[in-house]
Amino acid sequence: MIPLEDYEANAIKGITDWKGEKLSLYSRVTNSVASPLASVVSRFVPKAVVVQGITTAYAASGWRVSPEPILKLGKVMSLEELRGRSLKYCDTLAGQFEVGSHAIAAVDGAVTGAGGFLLAGADVVALTTIVLRAIRFTGYCYGFELERPEDQPYVLGVLMVACTRSPTERIELLGKLSNIEQWLMKGTVEAVMIEGLSRQLLKLVSLESIPGIGAVIGSTANLMFCRHVTRCARFIFQERWLVERGKLPALT
Repeated sequence: MIPLEDYEANAIKGITDWKGEKLSLYSRVTNSVASPLASVVSRFVPKAVVVQGITTAYAASGWRVSPEPILKLGKVMSLEELRGRSLKYCDTLAGQFEVGSHAIAAVDGAVTGAGGFLLAGADVVALTTIVLRAIRFTGYCYGFELERPEDQPYVLGVLMVACTRSPTERIELLGKLSNIEQWLMKGTVEAVMIEGLSRQLLKLVSLESIPGIGAVIGSTANLMFCRHVTRCARFIFQERWLVERGKLPALT
């Protein structure tokens, strides 16, 4: 193994702690508040609507997202040049860029929350699109191009990791992501991930549907969700960055 710098060693500790988290703050809040509402909301917003919303956003996520904003912010000419920068530099860049994604998610939650059940389907599409783009941009911050055919389901898989509820489930899914080509050979992976994500997003829709205060709660819930997703994405891309440089063993 290649020797670690102090910053990299601290990053590895953070990754290890994250993998062992039983429930994040976001998960605790949604489980205690949104779960009881989900069964009620499902009468007005069928699960099929949520699944279709995620599917629509996922299909659109295959369109190329230019890394130009990241290159400009990072003051580099290419992602290859960015990959030559330190992990600390990449972390700082990711932290600067994700602020914009959080703001967009909050605005989306306020607008669709004000519409309650009527805009539930639109919010699923918008929020899924926002977080998938945020994951892709986070990858760009670490120099990863994410333009191969298998990178689209990889990005979806990162979102799925963010929605896991236990360390065991998280670690198992991370292992599958590290061997994405083999995982995709099973053929139904994307459908299974979308089905799993629908349960999580139904909880968010439940929060935004509360009469009178849906806009406020929707904005807060979307902001928390986007922060949670980008935090998980940063850990995943940190680990991938370290593995590719021989500073961590590859996941299996």
